[in-house]
Amino acid sequence: RRVAAAGDGPPPTPAQATAWLRGLLAAGLDDLPGADDDPALAALLAEAASLAGECLAEHTLRAYGGAWARWAVWCDDRRLRPLPADPRHVAAYAAWLYTRDRPLRPSSVSAQLGAINTTHRLAGWPEPAAGGPTAAVQKGARRRHGTAPLAAKDALTLDVLRPVLAAAVRDPLRLRDAALVALHAAGLAPPRVSALTWDLVLAVPEGWEV
Repeated sequence: RRVAAAGDGPPPTPAQATAWLRGLLAAGLDDLPGADDDPALAALLAEAASLAGECLAEHTLRAYGGAWARWAVWCDDRRLRPLPADPRHVAAYAAWLYTRDRPLRPSSVSAQLGAINTTHRLAGWPEPAAGGPTAAVQKGARRRHGTAPLAAKDALTLDVLRPVLAAAVRDPLRLRDAALVALHAAGLAPPRVSALTWDLVLAVPEGWEV
């Protein structure tokens, strides 16, 4: 079910927003038809509501409440509706977060937008910052601030490693490191490498076999 649109009254404080979000976590579990006539079902619904209310850690819930309160104040200052939000307004909010007197970093803006998305989802509305103009703003901001994801690199193959290892084994001080790199490249995870014992290592004409 959808929570009624918000924006007619004053924006909530962070504490009020957090309490409202906590209630949204269990929304719909307290008004199932027929539950009043079935004590066992009513008890199960109460337990379900209690568990649903704990699906987010308390510090996460408070962070979302604070983020929602800031979004609501921004909307109130501009006579905009915070819920359900117009995706273009959320994109403008993201741009504002990047250009205000104390601009946020892309990771912090992502956290603010995530709170807006989560609140909309809990209230039964589409996520306004998922894709669309807000995603484009985020991508552009990451490029401008130098935090865009790096392009994928080619995997380091054994053909590339062989000459490196061949040079390393001639230096006794680098022999151990070369062995660890070779074992890891062969597919052994660090915990398995550290668990190796001499009875698992066999000397062969080509070198060593594990």
